[in-house]
Amino acid sequence: MNGYKADAAALPRAKSGCGFTLIELLAVIAVIAALTALLLPVLAQAREKGRATRCRSNLRQLGLASVLYANDQNDALPWSEKHWTAPSNPNGAMNYTDPAAANFRTNAYCQLSAYTSRNDALWQCSSAVEDKPLTMPGNHSPLLGYMGNMFTIGVSASPWGLGPDILPKRLPSLLNPSRAKLFTDVGANGQGLWVGTTYRNNQATAPVTPVPLHQGGLNTVMADGHSAPASRTEFQQPGGPTVPIQDDPRQIWWRDGAVAPLP
Repeated sequence: MNGYKADAAALPRAKSGCGFTLIELLAVIAVIAALTALLLPVLAQAREKGRATRCRSNLRQLGLASVLYANDQNDALPWSEKHWTAPSNPNGAMNYTDPAAANFRTNAYCQLSAYTSRNDALWQCSSAVEDKPLTMPGNHSPLLGYMGNMFTIGVSASPWGLGPDILPKRLPSLLNPSRAKLFTDVGANGQGLWVGTTYRNNQATAPVTPVPLHQGGLNTVMADGHSAPASRTEFQQPGGPTVPIQDDPRQIWWRDGAVAPLP
């Protein structure tokens, strides 16, 4: 009997030792919350790093496609007829995908399609959101997240009066192809191809494009086919791509390696 009583007396103590008090549970929850708060920014940075890497890979393939195009076209680089080839163009809807369409306008996206296996995903940055004001109801044209530099991807019918600096070009005419930018991030994925420089507009979501999507910078591809990031420092430096052409017609960053700078 004494042995049985001793075992029975021990049972409550054993049961109590296997449980948690309210204070202990709250402490565990607080630790988990603190760890989560520490890990979330790290995970977000890792995701963005992966998206930025994919973006540079896309641009590199567009750069290589441009080089292949030039090889087949007697060194001529891709070009566009208009700065803004899009169904939302305020001067009239423009088709950029179907050369048989009555309102089709020649553009670099269509010219490079044969060299990208018509893979529209290569034209989209995964860090960018859809620019909904540029999406026309009932129009199924692909979203494009990269813009052409008008000093390399020339514009044949520009109203800006910039002369031969922005006309279609041949690869050997560029001052330094390893520095001349072909395509960069726009900052959003929208219906249409913009070939220009930093620009203030009232039609797209962003008041000034391009937008520094990747940790305060953006991605670019040069005319020799290599892709490189433009850091926050480069983006914001004097003469960098922060100031729209309406305020600074020199556009030093965009001209670099392509055409001679303006005084």
